[in-house]
Amino acid sequence: ARIVGNPPHITTWINGVKIMEWQETEVRHPHEGGIALQVHGGGDPKEYDGKFVRYRNIQVKELEESGQ
Repeated sequence: ARIVGNPPHITTWINGVKIMEWQETEVRHPHEGGIALQVHGGGDPKEYDGKFVRYRNIQVKELEESGQ
């Protein structure tokens, strides 16, 4: 996955395919702080017990201003 953004505009790609482009309309989060990863399930919630998600090779880097 690749997530590029300078809030309020954020774009997300998975396996090279752009899946989301978001333009926030209100300030809801601070500009500094932690990063959280979240999984929104699919299927039957009764089957979630005992399941977990693993992440690997997560890289975060600060990007230079693009002037856009």
